[in-house]
Amino acid sequence: MIEKNFNIPFISNIALREKQIQQNYRPIIAVHKWFTRRPGTLFRGLLLSEFSEKPLQEAFYVSNNLAGLKIADPFMGGGTPILEANRVGCDVTAFDSFPQAEVSFPYKQRQNLD
Repeated sequence: MIEKNFNIPFISNIALREKQIQQNYRPIIAVHKWFTRRPGTLFRGLLLSEFSEKPLQEAFYVSNNLAGLKIADPFMGGGTPILEANRVGCDVTAFDSFPQAEVSFPYKQRQNLD
């Protein structure tokens, strides 16, 4: 249950480090960001807190297989939630009504999704 298993201090420390890296490393695509990149650690933590049998601190750094779990993101934007869901083995579906989202989501990453 996510209300009991989500460890806010654990995830916030990791997410802070992830966002600091994004602030220091700015590729050319980040000159004008029309969407906000969310920390992938946040979505990974939410998924594992809800669906993993292990405590979050144990499940976060090991391989997870949440096969059979279907995740849909109707407003994919930058694609962070579906990438993290795919990394832990979920079946993912995503789309966006704004065509720029699909163009900005790298084709190479789309090929790797199941």
